[in-house]
Amino acid sequence: DNYIRAINGSTQINSSDFNYLPFPDETFLEKLGEIPSEQQLRINDLIASWNCLKNPDLNQLVMDAIEILQGLNISYDITDEKAAIILLVLSGIETRNWSLASSEPYTINNEKKGFLSIIKRAKDRFGYVFNDREEIRRKALHHFIQHGLVIQNADKPDRPPNSSYNNYKLSSEALNVIRTFNTPSWHEKSSEFRKIKASLINKKRQRNLLPIKLINSDGAPITIEISKGKHSELQKDIIEKFTSTNFVKEPIIVFVDDPGKNKYWNEKICEKLGIEIDIHGKLPDVIIYDQAKDWVFLFEAFTTHGPIDEKRLKQLYDLFFPIREKLIFVTAFKSLSDFKKHADKLAFETDVWIAELPTHMIHYNGDRFLGPRKLND
Repeated sequence: DNYIRAINGSTQINSSDFNYLPFPDETFLEKLGEIPSEQQLRINDLIASWNCLKNPDLNQLVMDAIEILQGLNISYDITDEKAAIILLVLSGIETRNWSLASSEPYTINNEKKGFLSIIKRAKDRFGYVFNDREEIRRKALHHFIQHGLVIQNADKPDRPPNSSYNNYKLSSEALNVIRTFNTPSWHEKSSEFRKIKASLINKKRQRNLLPIKLINSDGAPITIEISKGKHSELQKDIIEKFTSTNFVKEPIIVFVDDPGKNKYWNEKICEKLGIEIDIHGKLPDVIIYDQAKDWVFLFEAFTTHGPIDEKRLKQLYDLFFPIREKLIFVTAFKSLSDFKKHADKLAFETDVWIAELPTHMIHYNGDRFLGPRKLND
């Protein structure tokens, strides 16, 4: 059934329809036969791609793209054919004249003003249908970025990771090399690219990282770096501004989330509290431990989504159930106006901290602090 669906768009199929189904040629069947049966996903991908790759001219283009990726020593976690189609889309190539390769910004699935779409162009140009945008992002584009083949958000490097305007384009260094494919210069240029790839990656990391100063559990000042963006700037405010207020006495940063690979956590304090940090779990954006009060602050930094509503509150309680009596749940906003827009979404038994008003907090509760204020308060 999976194979039929891969080459037939109808939701129903009659027995007579089988007579009109296209069928792979002998070469393609031999290719399938070379794949071990345990690699079923690989076979499924090849079947799904065959409707597109049965075109001899397109098949040669795909073979070219695979050779380019191998020549530049680019790794990825999807099939060669899928990676090749993505490269073809990003380079704007429709014929084997690679000197015409270009570098335009592409979003993954939705065409925006000024941006093309990888999924739409793959289907329109090559008849290839991608069904999983996260597969493109995580298993191909992230690897391409790490290897210096692609740059993300060249127009706005600090764009939030969850923005629908996130876009990708070939780096100028990679484009110059790709344009030499099938020419006498290819081997020399591809070799040079492989040599400078590490420095390109390091430069990109430095440009897209936000430094944050904090004190570790030994009392020593250290600097960590997380991916840049509005969300990260608010995390920085939490760490550097909130810990300077009277709300905490002896704050220690336990955990700082990051959409990339720069998550920070203090193993010593985690062991003391008896909690385990699952970096793949739905952790809060910042965790702060006040050693003097024995309180644990769980912060969610709100920029476009993610306040502590009733659902999120329950998730956090479940995640940190062993230390539930120490927990304080805080949603952080950059400004008072941001808070006002989302005030109705917040759960009771939680708090609000606003970066532009760092010495004040708003408490969502019914009776904990109910009572007259003393005149000297």
